[in-house]
Amino acid sequence: MQTETLRRQPSLKGDYITTLYPNTRVFVNVVAGNVVKSYKSENYIWVEIDLSRSFPGELSGNGWIANTDLVNTPRLSSLAYCS
Repeated sequence: MQTETLRRQPSLKGDYITTLYPNTRVFVNVVAGNVVKSYKSENYIWVEIDLSRSFPGELSGNGWIANTDLVNTPRLSSLAYCS
């Protein structure tokens, strides 16, 4: 079972928010043109998560998840789209 860590900043040193387990549904933030808001840092592509939509009543603001490891698994994503 692969878990992912949700952080306050797009960095492995960013403040810890929570651990995400497989099949956890989260909502990403998008910018113009419905492009997922992302940031490249520390050999990862980070994706911004809307905490209030993902964890209603529990968390607020935004968080970041390391979606792609550009060194070890450059073609593997931690996230998948769902409907």
